[in-house]
Amino acid sequence: MGSVDTHNSLTSGLARLANVVVISVDYRLAPENPFPAGLDDCYTVTKHILEHGSSAKYRIDTNRVAIAGDSAGGNFAAVIAMRFANNPVSEYKPRLQILIYPVLQLVDMMLPSYMGNHYEFFRYTVDHTLTNYFNKPIDKSVYANNHLSVQQKKQYRKYVDWTLIPSKYRTVYKRPLTDDKEGDPELIENAKQVLNPEVSPLLVDDEQLAKLPSTYIVSVGHDRLRDEAFIYEGRLKRTGVSVVHNHYENIFHGSIGFINGPFALDISQRMVDDVVKYIKENL
Repeated sequence: MGSVDTHNSLTSGLARLANVVVISVDYRLAPENPFPAGLDDCYTVTKHILEHGSSAKYRIDTNRVAIAGDSAGGNFAAVIAMRFANNPVSEYKPRLQILIYPVLQLVDMMLPSYMGNHYEFFRYTVDHTLTNYFNKPIDKSVYANNHLSVQQKKQYRKYVDWTLIPSKYRTVYKRPLTDDKEGDPELIENAKQVLNPEVSPLLVDDEQLAKLPSTYIVSVGHDRLRDEAFIYEGRLKRTGVSVVHNHYENIFHGSIGFINGPFALDISQRMVDDVVKYIKENL
């Protein structure tokens, strides 16, 4: 879901308000182009800008490049920032990563934010999304973490640490619920890519996270991705990475784009203004 056109009001607004060059990538989409096609497209563009941005064609200061995205694009931004942090290809790398309600993990679908009831303006399901992204059948039992074995749940739990979720969100569901329940072998095989850090960027050790650039995170209350944003923030701060996390409680996933037209929201403009402020102060 989403394209250069659907995000034009946001990207052009950021360019104008922050006085920066914004390059929006028209990357290949699943299911016609499954993982990692779209991710690789975005990486290729980022690499090209870091290597050639200072040319007369672009006139970009390659010491001051930020990588950003929302939702799945936030996932791409986090993964690409990690690629450059751990495998630099030139003297330059992104100075900032800006992640707007990003997908950061696909191993625990029973976080409190997945279990709660939220208003969704844009409806999507994890099983459908992963079926398209991996080009493998993924069924709805993924919501019960049926895509992992007990051994995998134990191995990867340290990366998706519930103690980093604010306690006010853990009043009903206080601890992981299915870590002792074996998954379905066929689903485990079909969904095995979720364990790849290039799909779930939370699944890396702190030593790798410590190499990441300064980070800006946006999260919203009506979003199943809410809790992983807090986990990511907590793990980054624990490793010494500079993090600013703005959480907007009473709004939904996808809301930052509602800045123009008949459905424009005041809070959406505030979200954009906060991103612009961060860019101006840190880039």
